[in-house]
Amino acid sequence: MGSIVCDTKVFRLGRSQKAPNVKDFLKLASVRLWIDNLEKNKKKHVIGGLVTYSSLHEWESDSEVYEECTNPETPVVMLPYEILALLLKYKNRYTLHDLIKIWDYSGNKIRTSRDKQNYWDYIISHICHLTGLSLKQYQNEMKEYHRIILLAVKEYRAIVQESVDIVKNNIKSSLDKFDDIEKLKKYVMEEIVKRDNAQALDYLKHIDLFRNYKDQK
Repeated sequence: MGSIVCDTKVFRLGRSQKAPNVKDFLKLASVRLWIDNLEKNKKKHVIGGLVTYSSLHEWESDSEVYEECTNPETPVVMLPYEILALLLKYKNRYTLHDLIKIWDYSGNKIRTSRDKQNYWDYIISHICHLTGLSLKQYQNEMKEYHRIILLAVKEYRAIVQESVDIVKNNIKSSLDKFDDIEKLKKYVMEEIVKRDNAQALDYLKHIDLFRNYKDQK
């Protein structure tokens, strides 16, 4: 049947960018190299590449990533986890032979494009065809998966918020111990200095610990 070169991407929920840099998400030349090596060394036919990731890190609009994922010379499909779950849920409705047709960009006459809608129209159409779901049914399934994903996000956010609240309460408890304004000012200044100069203080510590000669002590 053939092999698929797979790569799984995991990104922090609290990262500063909504979507990852394309070069951190997919290196088409690397996928091509993996495919060539597999076909050369193991004499296996390789169907293409697959990148799995969280849809919470999806690109808002058109991007180079969609152009790279519609390249017929090195076909790479990007699928978020909920679509993988959907494919597993309805796995008895299609064959592996039918599934791998999604990588046949040339045969399916997929247009290479940065257009986000172009990519997802193609993918969703194939998923619906494979699973026998109507577009409305597919959208309802995705809506339910997204609801569950956001419950997990809410739980994680609550854990982070609890950590913040604990620190705030500890700070308040420390400040409540002071009854002398000058001592309080000194304490606050020291804490702010440690916070704002954390990296510099680490540098000083490491210089003092490691950057010396035994014959100079």
